[in-house]
Amino acid sequence: MCALTACAVGVPAVAQSPLAVRWEMGRNGQEGGYSSRFIFKNVSDYQLGSNWQFYFNQFSRRVTLPADSPVDVKEVSTSYYQVTPNRRYMPLAPGDSLVLDLVMRGTMVNVSYQPMGGHVVLDGDTRHPLPVAIDHALLDAPGQWQDHKCYPDGPYVYAQNERVNNVGDAYTGNDYDIFPTPKEVTVSNGFTTVGGLVTVKGGGLFAGKGMKRAKNYLLRELEGRGIYATGGQKTTIQLKIDKKAGANPEGYTLDVNDGRIVIAGAADEGLLNGVKTLVAALDHSKGHRLQNVHVADAPDLHYRGYMLDIARNFIGFDDLKRFVDILAYYKINRWQFHFTDDEAWRVEIPGLPELTEVASRRGCTLDEKGYLAQIFDGNGNPDDRTQSANGYLTRSQFVQLLKYAHERGVKLIPEVETPGHARAAIVAMKNRYDRYIGSNPALAEQYKLWDEKSTSQYTSAQSYHDNVLNVAHEGVYRFVEKVVSELQL
Repeated sequence: MCALTACAVGVPAVAQSPLAVRWEMGRNGQEGGYSSRFIFKNVSDYQLGSNWQFYFNQFSRRVTLPADSPVDVKEVSTSYYQVTPNRRYMPLAPGDSLVLDLVMRGTMVNVSYQPMGGHVVLDGDTRHPLPVAIDHALLDAPGQWQDHKCYPDGPYVYAQNERVNNVGDAYTGNDYDIFPTPKEVTVSNGFTTVGGLVTVKGGGLFAGKGMKRAKNYLLRELEGRGIYATGGQKTTIQLKIDKKAGANPEGYTLDVNDGRIVIAGAADEGLLNGVKTLVAALDHSKGHRLQNVHVADAPDLHYRGYMLDIARNFIGFDDLKRFVDILAYYKINRWQFHFTDDEAWRVEIPGLPELTEVASRRGCTLDEKGYLAQIFDGNGNPDDRTQSANGYLTRSQFVQLLKYAHERGVKLIPEVETPGHARAAIVAMKNRYDRYIGSNPALAEQYKLWDEKSTSQYTSAQSYHDNVLNVAHEGVYRFVEKVVSELQL
């Protein structure tokens, strides 16, 4: 990520950066690293003095500059670099450019290794950064990325996918050729049309919670496809629990026969799986005209999981619900919810408000008072919720998400990173410590996660040196107990 701090005496506050920034890749294999350059252009109408700074995020690497470089580059926080004019710098006139050549240790693997997230701060005011969109030159020569057989960006990947997907409407002639594929499918003569109106049976007044859940799921999915349930229709869908559907509680049978559809689950989970198979078959069919069939199916693995990380890059509440819909559709029944890491804390813990007040926000800072230093992309503004750097789920949203997932057969498993990958929590609790140490030392010490006297030295896989909880400190255990207890309420 990157930030620019620009200043000129007598220049009024402006809403945009006085510098435009371009980055160009050189080659791998240069002095034990890869060469690249920044080009800074003064796009303002005034002369730009030496009191600006430029910050950018990139993987943590040692930086080598030419001996006569007019600027210095320093990593002020992990992956957060600061560019500062030095005594060799000459003021930039409007329209003039400055070229910064540098060598970074390691290899430029692909476009994800490029600098990102520009912002400018005038007069050293890091609380009011000005965004800068870094213009990245194309990687268009061998040696500019690790595997030069293909260009490492989204369009290439999409083009590869299109080669696979370009099969017309993908209809195979079998309505039940869906994913995941049922174990046994026996198609017979005849069809059942699921038109605009159907009758759904099961899930009456005295039905169990599992039956009601399966019926509600079916009704929602049908309505989403323009199919509505009412009485007395020619096409009927019968839901029932029948242990004969298999020894596996997630097993089910689906029978479609001349207007009558019967889904029998060995238990609640199996019934819901059968409903999901019917929904997928409708999507795969021609005009909701299903072939008559007998399906017998059960998953081999009870735990079918997916891990989603919203710590590094935040994903909002509505998008997370859509994510749950997709998991449910493909019968993924476990969601490992990775909402904490070194880079952020994304779920509100009311008893520890600093976790989200501080650690859900990233921006331009040298002391991390109030928010984290920027990591990955962003624009330097910790309050800009349009950026994936910033944001969290309220407690109410988290509870709603748990219920939403359960209603669709997905168990949400919250994951709290300890004792490593905990830098966001540590920075948040340091802010808490500073808040209370002058007025209530006991409260300040209560959730202390570090020890100033520790002489431990380490480097994590992501190049952090301060992201591990000190398990010799009692505050760590109080912190873990507090977080877990509030997540369980």
